[in-house]
Amino acid sequence: MAKFQLTISAEYVPTWGVAEGIREAVQNALDGAQAGYPMEVEPPTKGSPVLRIRNKGIVLERSIWLMGVTSKAGGDYRGCYGEGLKLGALALVRAGRTVAFANGDEDWRVKLEPSKTFSDCPVVTVYTVKRRQPVEDFTVSIDCTPEEWADSRSCFLDILGSSFKHCSTPQGRLLLDPAFAGRFYVKGIFVEQKEGMAYGYDFSQAQVDRDRRMINTFDVSWYSSAMWSHLITSEECPEVNGPMVLDFLVANTEDARCFKSKYPSGAAQASVEAAWFARHGADTIPVSSAQEFHAAGHLGLKGIVSHASVSDFFVGSRLLDLNEVAKHRRAVPRRTYNLSELLPLELETLRVCVDLVNSAIASGAALGISSPLNHRMEIVDFPDPGTLGQHSMGEVPGRSIIRLARSVLSDFERTLEVLVHETAHDVAGDGAAAHQRAEGTLYCNIVLRALRGEHSHPPCFLS
Repeated sequence: MAKFQLTISAEYVPTWGVAEGIREAVQNALDGAQAGYPMEVEPPTKGSPVLRIRNKGIVLERSIWLMGVTSKAGGDYRGCYGEGLKLGALALVRAGRTVAFANGDEDWRVKLEPSKTFSDCPVVTVYTVKRRQPVEDFTVSIDCTPEEWADSRSCFLDILGSSFKHCSTPQGRLLLDPAFAGRFYVKGIFVEQKEGMAYGYDFSQAQVDRDRRMINTFDVSWYSSAMWSHLITSEECPEVNGPMVLDFLVANTEDARCFKSKYPSGAAQASVEAAWFARHGADTIPVSSAQEFHAAGHLGLKGIVSHASVSDFFVGSRLLDLNEVAKHRRAVPRRTYNLSELLPLELETLRVCVDLVNSAIASGAALGISSPLNHRMEIVDFPDPGTLGQHSMGEVPGRSIIRLARSVLSDFERTLEVLVHETAHDVAGDGAAAHQRAEGTLYCNIVLRALRGEHSHPPCFLS
């Protein structure tokens, strides 16, 4: 009998026990099965309280006992750091359990023994014995009661099979069975339980902490939201639809509060919008405070008092975000004027300013302005007196609409200022450097043409 000692102190991973030891052994076997070596589990019985976990057709090198050595690097495996098998064995023997391995022509047995090299500190020690009958499998045997295995078995979705209700997505599985509510798994292995959750989640990519007991909070929010978004807009899981998701949001559970508006796709949002209107009516909107309730009333809408999880989901929606609805309605003109309805001075101001901007557009062909203004101008009254102009895309195919408030036409310089600003939106939005450059170029072209005497009606600020 030979032995070798590892430089792993008996006090390492102090919070790990029998459950963690079994977890690491099963995880290793599941990765082996994924690599093409079928996994078999012999559960313990009262008469034989030993759990045996076997991978068929594989023999491992002794080097697996070196920290950091793994055959799974580079693959999409559950483990990849080359330490789980060693630390799991440590946790089990520290808890007083026998841990043995059958591997090819050797049997290995793990113990904790004092190390002369390290002043008699207990370290992980592996005893090796040559087998009379070599095997072509790798088997881990662990002292374990049937009750302990029953508790551990529920931590491995791949061992449970597909008998539980779930929906698969690119980010993992949404676990619909009530027994899994609040249970979080990563690649099929249980990590943690969270209170106040409606469903369970099995993430395929989330990061866990050093002890594999906690998932990064951002990952919980990001991946669970991505799951819901995918399922709402796919036909892979009919149970997850707009009405079901709306119920989920209304319940305001912890996972519903994770489902933020910045994560769901537009199509996902639209599906839940349809469910909202079918349930509450076309003239309703979710609100979460008395102030929002009164604001909804001023817009002619009925506020439905809801949790923040509902209103947060609809942030950015043109139909169910109170701020967006108010903004849109303020921008919709109350009235559009024919040119014949304008006063002579207003008409002349408009004509001169449009000519100035058109000539500036013609002088700056590289600007990217879509077309002259003549056939895409509207004079309107906006609901908000503070709105002086508007640049609108998509209403007319192939070109934008530029609207001016009639109130600005009494001031030539203000009319020109608003017209240049809105025209420059053909290039980019407010605050963008391209928008600012377009404004500056338009003004420069206007001034240069005026200085050269090329305007039939010079701007009054140059007269």
